[in-house]
Amino acid sequence: MESVFPVSRDVYAGQYRPASLQANPQHIWQQHRRTGLQPIGTQAYKEPVSHPSPSGLEAWKNQVDTLSRIIMRQEGHFVGLEDEVKTSKREIQRLGYLAEARNQHIQHLEHQLAQTEAKNQQLAHEVFVLRHTAQSGAMHAKLPPVDTSQGSRVPTQERAFRDTSDSDQRQGSQILIKSERDGEESS
Repeated sequence: MESVFPVSRDVYAGQYRPASLQANPQHIWQQHRRTGLQPIGTQAYKEPVSHPSPSGLEAWKNQVDTLSRIIMRQEGHFVGLEDEVKTSKREIQRLGYLAEARNQHIQHLEHQLAQTEAKNQQLAHEVFVLRHTAQSGAMHAKLPPVDTSQGSRVPTQERAFRDTSDSDQRQGSQILIKSERDGEESS
């Protein structure tokens, strides 16, 4: 039974296609290897066996050697990367210790700074008190200068001190005199 258009039964799944579009046997076998389908009917055949030539065998050996060298090189790179990872981990750990030590040092310095600021505030208060005391003392000591018998001037603070002690002595002697008079009057 031939039709007007020559068709052939495709070796796959019973499909028909024109004989002019039929694939060459090598293509069919490659397609079979990819899909896993078995060729059937008149187009079933065995895969062509090629005997390796000496130059092909040599090329294959060269390719295997090249691949072996590439694999060894990659293994070397892998070992090198493992070493770098270990070194990096140690470096990260060391940097962590350094960072912790620096943080502790910073905390210590902050503590010292707080203590120093507290001392500065205390000293500033003491300076303020001393200045206030000195100013109030200077205000009390502002008396006209007095000439001594030698003709030299006595400093105002010393003079103020002498004046207060003299007045205290005068007041004490007046009290003593008063008490003596009172005693005489009562007897």
